[in-house]
Amino acid sequence: MGSTTKFLDIANSDLKIVNNSLVKNLINVSFNTSTAVTEVGIGYEEDLERVEKLIADEYIPNFKSKYKDPLEGDVLYLGVSALTDSSVNLKLAAKVQESNHPKVSRLLNREFKLFCDRNKIDIPFPQVSINHKNGDSFNQK
Repeated sequence: MGSTTKFLDIANSDLKIVNNSLVKNLINVSFNTSTAVTEVGIGYEEDLERVEKLIADEYIPNFKSKYKDPLEGDVLYLGVSALTDSSVNLKLAAKVQESNHPKVSRLLNREFKLFCDRNKIDIPFPQVSINHKNGDSFNQK
């Protein structure tokens, strides 16, 4: 029997055993820091410059002080990543050990929601207007 390599999935602790002859291209990320990234949306009616200032002055410092342990570097605001149908999307990132990547991604989202609640920043969600025909005219409901 040939040699094998074992891969541990850190997200759910599954162990996969693979024959070495089947292992081709592979990147071992466990030796380096990783970047946890999240994309969050704010409403178009929000003052983008106000939100960016609050992110710099409140969100980032609070996140760094609250979650010192899993962080390996700075928390960064990377800017506007997309203009979607219902939101202006902002990208945030943090340097972490690979084992903390999923956890910190979730924390970035959680803390951003709480940050928006505290600062009355609208987080939009898709909405649908329904019109129904009443006789010869349409009435919006």
